[in-house]
Amino acid sequence: NAAIRYALSKVGQRPRAFLTARVGAGPTIPHPESRIEGATQERYEIGSLGVQGAAGAQLRLRRGIYALAEYKFTRTRQSVTVSGGKAGTLLKTHHGVLGLAYHF
Repeated sequence: NAAIRYALSKVGQRPRAFLTARVGAGPTIPHPESRIEGATQERYEIGSLGVQGAAGAQLRLRRGIYALAEYKFTRTRQSVTVSGGKAGTLLKTHHGVLGLAYHF
């Protein structure tokens, strides 16, 4: 995984605003649950590779307190065991984050 943070402006000791970007990849651990013709199956499996990318911004409100907003996209193609066979799907997720951060 890699992340970069770029300071837009600096007033005093702390930057007033940041832009951030992140990319990464790693393993997944899906938990398929199925019930097919009365047969149930539920377990964790080792999944395929997942990838992610994110971009965001932080704005200093006061001293070390920042408001933040971030968008993240993740993608993985999974093939898992279900009752009586296998199932596959392409999973894409969109995440939005708003909140506060504190910089020490």
